[in-house]
Amino acid sequence: MGSSTWHFWFLAASIIIGIGVATESTPYVTSGESGQPCEGGKRRCLKGEATCVSNKCICHSRRGNGNFACYQKGEIYTEIKNDPLFITFAFERVEVPLPCRYLLVHVITKLWSAQDQRFIGTCSLKVYSYAYKVHGKFFAAGFDAYVGLQLNDSPETYGVSIRVTGTAEGGLYKFEESGKDGPDGVGPWGYQIYGNFYDQDLRLKTDEDNNRVYLNVEKCGIRINFRPANLDQGKDQTQVPGLSVALVESSVLEWPSKSFALGLAPFLIGPTLGQVANRYNVGPSEAFLALALYGAADQEFPNAPSKCSSLVNTVKQCTDHEGIKEALDICGCILSWPRFVRCWTGNSVIVGTDPILELYEKCFNAMCRRIRSQCLAVEQLIRNSSCSQTAMPVLTGFNCHFFADDINPNP
Repeated sequence: MGSSTWHFWFLAASIIIGIGVATESTPYVTSGESGQPCEGGKRRCLKGEATCVSNKCICHSRRGNGNFACYQKGEIYTEIKNDPLFITFAFERVEVPLPCRYLLVHVITKLWSAQDQRFIGTCSLKVYSYAYKVHGKFFAAGFDAYVGLQLNDSPETYGVSIRVTGTAEGGLYKFEESGKDGPDGVGPWGYQIYGNFYDQDLRLKTDEDNNRVYLNVEKCGIRINFRPANLDQGKDQTQVPGLSVALVESSVLEWPSKSFALGLAPFLIGPTLGQVANRYNVGPSEAFLALALYGAADQEFPNAPSKCSSLVNTVKQCTDHEGIKEALDICGCILSWPRFVRCWTGNSVIVGTDPILELYEKCFNAMCRRIRSQCLAVEQLIRNSSCSQTAMPVLTGFNCHFFADDINPNP
């Protein structure tokens, strides 16, 4: 084959399928002021997407919250925002601290032709998220998105894996992007992957005015936005931080991991938050924490606390239904009580999460397995610490006496 012929076929293939290009990962910075001050000056509305009306940020589309994310008609969405509030695809709300990595969304959607709106294949999306600790609260630190595109009647799937993390301080929002060639997340991170497959640009873009990064795969009906927390502001974030995933509802074909993805699924598909709570026989917040831990996502992520993997393994090994309920009910406030978390971790920012995870793991293991000596040890750890005054009463009054003496002593 001659050189000119080879170049012709290479160009044709790149137009139809696309080429993934790897470049060295570099950080980038935004410092936008966002839009109008609103809500008594406490928040700023999204510039170009929302307006302050009667002291509330109103989306121009009339859907969503104008200080965080706006949505179009026909879109459904899940959000993790502020510190952290979860909103599921069924619009159920729950506050829950999630310090480790978890599966947020797993869907299969229709792939539409960019030229004539034909249904030509499918798109697969998995989104994982993870958090960092800001004093006593947990904020979304970034996300991993695995995006794959497959034509009808084709065995090949093309796509990319994208990882983005972010922090903000002093008005500067710093992002770091890396990637992997392929949609399965296999192999080491460390490169940005720029892919264009079937005329779909799988490239992360920046909204500098609103200090967000976003991925918009239009013909798959997928849109992801992320803005990190400002470490200077704690719970009073002028620009609301978090992660949102929006889907064109009519494009969604399947919810393969609806039992463990924290975004759940729309109400008529389920399970609902209430059904998850009934599964574990606990409150919604504790049930969501269980969903994240028993989902057992890989705990490899940037600045991951070393105790995340150990905690997930400990939780997975306990399968006694009543023991799980006891552990979730009693130990949950170890992570959810900000003053206690802040004290136990030495008021550290981002780093220093391991001590609180280690305490939660010890508590969960003792309660779930009904090990009296370990239960008493956790109680004494808290009572004898300088943090005992910031603990909720349940943490300083464990009811260990009803456990038989180490009838299940194996850790």
